[in-house]
Amino acid sequence: MGVENWPVGPDGQPEKAVLLDCEADFAAFGGITLSKLEAFGIPVFTNRPDLGEMSFLYGGSSITGIQFFVPESRLQEAKELLAPAEDAE
Repeated sequence: MGVENWPVGPDGQPEKAVLLDCEADFAAFGGITLSKLEAFGIPVFTNRPDLGEMSFLYGGSSITGIQFFVPESRLQEAKELLAPAEDAE
């Protein structure tokens, strides 16, 4: 799920993308985060800022981490989904 399922506003334009305050600094965490958002139907796209994309393409990992962008209307849902579980005590 990605930009092809991105919600559109009443004017037919894609909804604003907002940065989810959750950066993955290693590939496994990034994959888990991406999979979890997609599993719950939240459209997402990623960015590896600065030299991160180049290091990912050539070395398989990003030196700058991964940023996640979600539709503005789904931001709160995404934050709640990725929040650490409360202790049951």
